[in-house]
Amino acid sequence: MFYETLIHHALNKRLEGSPLSEEVKVSPAKLRHQTDAQELADVHAELEKNAEVKELIDTLFRDFEDAPLAEYWVTGMEMVEILRQNIHSLRTSNWTEFKSRGVNLVGR
Repeated sequence: MFYETLIHHALNKRLEGSPLSEEVKVSPAKLRHQTDAQELADVHAELEKNAEVKELIDTLFRDFEDAPLAEYWVTGMEMVEILRQNIHSLRTSNWTEFKSRGVNLVGR
């Protein structure tokens, strides 16, 4: 949920006052309001093919790469996610998952 919130906020900021077409600006709303799986897949495929959307996402992540504070928060979110997954593994007694998380953590 952390990632989704961060990306949602960043996209909203990027869309404010941007020269993008109205079709692209309303596209995220299309994804949120689809109830049929086929319609959702169609809208998603349409967005993946749109050059404006691709450029928007590329620019957004390029901006994050050059921002030390963004890197700090993303690293913190990754650590919280690993901790949450380890707690879940312990509570469900899933030792294989727990061990795999530990190996991933040590490899950093």
